Amino acid sequence: MGVILLGARGDSLAFAWSGTFRMPEPPTSILHYRSRLKVWADSIVNAQEMPAYVGADWFRAPGAVPIAIGSPKESLLIDILRSCAGRDSSTSFNPLLGAMAGHSYPPPAFFAWRIIRFLEEQRARSFDKSARRVN
Repeated sequence: MGVILLGARGDSLAFAWSGTFRMPEPPTSILHYRSRLKVWADSIVNAQEMPAYVGADWFRAPGAVPIAIGSPKESLLIDILRSCAGRDSSTSFNPLLGAMAGHSYPPPAFFAWRIIRFLEEQRARSFDKSARRVN
């Protein structure tokens, strides 16, 4: 997912976030145990790091630079996204109504809040991991 944020003074910030990864096949020994499968899947998802990238609107584009998880730059990006999403005047997203009206995409604020939530949860997990290494 790529975004170019435009400021009121004409400045811009290009950033990207992949937000996807390929889920490996679960071990056959847990396929018939829903609770074990869920725990396994959660641990795989939580182990993946998906940083945001600045300098391009696609994470694999030349010039795309990853932002370190838990860094001040990541905090600033989250604050900028939060500010933009809070000011978005788009209507709220209802997947059923959108499909009936022929619209297939939610408003930009929907994506911004999802990225904010993921980056903040990822940051919390990285702090938890670093705390465990210190102790």
